[in-house]
Amino acid sequence: MNKDIKDKVRGSLVGGAIGDALGYAVEFKSRQSILNEFGKNGITKFSISSANGQAIISDDTQMTLFTANGLLNGVTQWYTSKAKTDLAAFVKEAYKEWYQTQTGNIDHQKQHKCWIRDIKKLNVQRAPGLTCMSALAALNPENDSKGCGGIMRVAPVALLIAAEICRGHNTWTAEDVQTLAAKCAAITHKHPMGYICAAVFADVVFQVLMCEEHVTSDRLIEFIENANTRAHNIFTKKREAQECDNLKLQIDNAINLSKSNLPDHEAIYQLGEGWTGDQALTISLFCTLRHIDDFHAAMVAAVNHNGDSDSTGAVCGNLIGAIVGATVFDFPDLHQLELKDLLLVIADDIVNGCPLDGCSSPSNEQEKQWEKRYIFGEENILLF
Repeated sequence: MNKDIKDKVRGSLVGGAIGDALGYAVEFKSRQSILNEFGKNGITKFSISSANGQAIISDDTQMTLFTANGLLNGVTQWYTSKAKTDLAAFVKEAYKEWYQTQTGNIDHQKQHKCWIRDIKKLNVQRAPGLTCMSALAALNPENDSKGCGGIMRVAPVALLIAAEICRGHNTWTAEDVQTLAAKCAAITHKHPMGYICAAVFADVVFQVLMCEEHVTSDRLIEFIENANTRAHNIFTKKREAQECDNLKLQIDNAINLSKSNLPDHEAIYQLGEGWTGDQALTISLFCTLRHIDDFHAAMVAAVNHNGDSDSTGAVCGNLIGAIVGATVFDFPDLHQLELKDLLLVIADDIVNGCPLDGCSSPSNEQEKQWEKRYIFGEENILLF
């Protein structure tokens, strides 16, 4: 087993939430207004909410948590029924429950699947994406959106499959990572770029998790190229192939900019504002490559720009968090990050995996707790 997998999974989930919270404080603001408010370096530490005294997360981290909960529900069904299940279907049901938290339309008499649904701090609106909301409200959603709402929530796909492999379940492949991530993104985002960039991103994070050596910028570029090649082999319909070519050009540009002498904000300006999935991906790749050994610097670069700062912060945080692992816990005032303890619980559940086999009743506390969370959708949510 990759001895660092626990730190990497924790680093990715918590890192994404750090970037999300840092960027959420300045989302929709221009770079100049950010500098005017926070100083010449922009926002560099958490902006604490006066309402709860915490650095609050956005819908990005909310949906990431529901992605993870859905995946864990699915693998639990897999292990207990001994039958392969469609994990994306479980994720879709989890998103439906996230949607309930945003509308307040919850039937508390009906059993739900996600134990995190009733956590009070998740039952608040944090600028939920219109595409996600409209798609989840429809029975058969149709749109042509390539917004970043698909990519910003799929990191748990890479985390789960990497952890499964590290526990000896070697039937999973990087192709599976891309396919599942694309399915999860396409639940709400139907434009090929909306789900292909999510697939490529999850693949890159997966390769980082599986690497037992220090990930340098050159090695990360290798992982990116591997993911691009796989995407071209998986997404072969005419429009998909065109978007794969388009995405590769944008990624190559991000790689070249990371090697340039341009200041971060000037390079990011050339990549876009992060509102679409491809822009969120390329900005995140640029920031990670430019600051691959400095989590804090990568986070600062990823959010101090015109545009969707929380999503670029979240995606970049998921990636570089997987690279630096436990180093994310050195981020200033991390104890003030909203739902940090919940993120760690979910991360450790991903790493530890389902202890149930379906052949016997739970016999120890770990098995009983898992049954409560991922079969009955129950837990002592007051802890969070």
